[in-house]
Amino acid sequence: MLRFDEALANGQRALQLKPTSNDAFTLVTNSFLGLGRFDEALATMRQAVAANPNAASYKMLAIVYAKRGELESALQAIDQAIAAEADPTGLQFDKSLILMLLGRLGEAWPLYEHRLRKAEMIEFLPKLTQPRWHGEPIAGQRLLAFAEQGRGDTIQFARFIPLLATQGVQVVLQVQSELVTLFSSLRGVTQLVSQDDPLPTHDLQIPLLSLAGIFGTTLETIPATIPYLAADPAKAAR
Repeated sequence: MLRFDEALANGQRALQLKPTSNDAFTLVTNSFLGLGRFDEALATMRQAVAANPNAASYKMLAIVYAKRGELESALQAIDQAIAAEADPTGLQFDKSLILMLLGRLGEAWPLYEHRLRKAEMIEFLPKLTQPRWHGEPIAGQRLLAFAEQGRGDTIQFARFIPLLATQGVQVVLQVQSELVTLFSSLRGVTQLVSQDDPLPTHDLQIPLLSLAGIFGTTLETIPATIPYLAADPAKAAR
C-alpha cells in the first residue's frame, strides 16, 4: 500500500532538518504528486530550484510540469537540467519523451537514441559484432531487428517491420520468447527467433525501437495498417 501522507510528513520533517536537501524536496514533491496535489508539488519544486539550481532539481521540476500537462514548461525545465549536467545522456533521453508528448517526433527521434547509451541499457543489450544499420539502402541483405525493452514496446514497434520488407530487406526479427507465436503472423519477417535462441547469420543490426527514427516517422506517417498482428484462432477460442 502506498502511504503518501506518511511520506509527505517525513519529507517535510526532513526539510525542516535540512532545508536545502534535494532528496527531501524530491520526497515531498513525489508525495504531493501521489496525493494529486499538483499545485503544491509545483510550489515545492520551485523552492527546490531556488535552493539548488542543479540538474536533479530541474529534472524533477520538468516531471512536475509534465504531470500537470504543461509540456512546454517541462521542455524548458529539462533544457535547464541538460545545461547544468556534465553528462546529459539520460536527460537527453528524457527530453525526447517530452518532445514525443508534444508531437514533435522529428526532434524526438535523434535524442531517443540516447537510451542506448544509458548504463542500464548497455548492460541489457545483446553483444553484437555486425555493424549498425543507419538507413542506407540494403536491399537483399539480412538485417537483424532485435527487441530491446518490454513486450509492449516490441508489439508497438513491430508495425515498422513490413516497411523494411517493401525495401527488399531480409528481416531477421528477434523477440521475447512469449511473443514468438503471436509474431508468426507479422508480415515481412524472413526469420523469426526468440531471445533464447542462437542468433542467425545477419549482415547488419538495429534495435527495434530505432526504426521509427530511421523512417523519419511523424504523427501523420505512423504505420497504421491494422491489424498487423493476429492471435492464434485456436488459442483465442480457448
